[in-house]
Amino acid sequence: MARTTFKLAIVEVLDDLNEEDYLRFCDQLRDRREKPRVSRNNVEGKRRWEVAGVLVSTFTGCKAVQVTLDLLRQLNLNEEAEELAEALTGGSESCAVPLSATGCSTGRPSGDEAKRGGGCSKDSKSL
Repeated sequence: MARTTFKLAIVEVLDDLNEEDYLRFCDQLRDRREKPRVSRNNVEGKRRWEVAGVLVSTFTGCKAVQVTLDLLRQLNLNEEAEELAEALTGGSESCAVPLSATGCSTGRPSGDEAKRGGGCSKDSKSL
């Protein structure tokens, strides 16, 4: 499998979304309650690669992937979420990315990771 970066993998998934799903994704991204939040002017009217850049610069690598997976699943775009997870498996960049709907295969993040809002315990599925 070709090596890819977090941003490139996110761009490829966003490129696969139809226009309506892409707009719904951007709307969900703006409406996230967790911090850091993304403002309307960072996504409104932006191209897909620009939104991917906003995700990576706002949340940094692994967390950008986790946020993207969460948003795709909230929108019931599970096939696209799986494509993103698969694109990063064995790529040049990897991190523990929750593959289950709850965020971890155990259903709960580990201690310190839970406080920071991400990550899974060591027995979780990861990329």
